[in-house]
Order: sequence, then C-alpha cells, then structure tokens
Amino acid sequence: MIIHEKFNVLCWSWIIIALLLFPLLLKITQPYGKHSTKSWGPMINNKMGWFLMELPSLLIMGYFVIFTSDLLNKLVLVAGLLWGLHYVHRTIIFPLRIKTKGKKMPLVIMLFAIVFNTVNGFLNGYWLANFAPK
Repeated sequence: MIIHEKFNVLCWSWIIIALLLFPLLLKITQPYGKHSTKSWGPMINNKMGWFLMELPSLLIMGYFVIFTSDLLNKLVLVAGLLWGLHYVHRTIIFPLRIKTKGKKMPLVIMLFAIVFNTVNGFLNGYWLANFAPK
C-alpha cells in the first residue's frame, strides 16, 4: 500500500530529525521558563504562548478521531480519549494555572513547539484513523 509506505517514510524522517537534534538540544539552553531571554527575538505572553503551541495537537488529533476514524474501535476510542484529556490539560488547564504574572517567552520557541505539535498530532491522529488494528 503506497499510502502506508509514505506514512512510514514520514515517521522515520521525523525520528531521524529528532535523533539529529537531540545532541544539539543538550548543548543549547532553551530560552523559556527561568532561562527566558529577549536575545531570541520578539516575546509573547507565556500563558498565551503555551495555549497556542499546544492547541494544534488537540485540534488535529480531535479532527482525526472524531471525523475520520472508527469510534467503535476500542483502541481509537481509548487512545483518542486519553490524548484528548492530556491535551485539554496541557492546552487549557495548565496555562490558566501558571503562576507567572507578566512573564514572557520568545515567539520562536512557541513557533517551534507549534511545528512539533502539528506533526505529532498529525502522525498520531492519521495512524489511529487509518492504520489502527480493527
């Protein structure tokens, strides 16, 4: 099946990117939280940044689970529910509970996280919708 092969290539590409970036990320202090710095460019409110960077995973997985998958499949139902609960917490509850009034984070960090969460939500949602065992 060509689509399955292309999906596998995409997954392996994502794994290779992670393996290449891992050593680099161990050497560079990421500028968020207590390490936040304006030297990484424009800043955004950290609560809004956190919400926006986590939102793609919630929306993309939600789309695949609700609109394109078999909700009678127990694996899809359980995985989708767990994912949804996890990302509702990460996207909505956690930012509301952050006790950092007026703190900011670099916009570029939020954008990197949006890319990661978009790909992560797509890969997991697409797999559940198309390849989950019946």
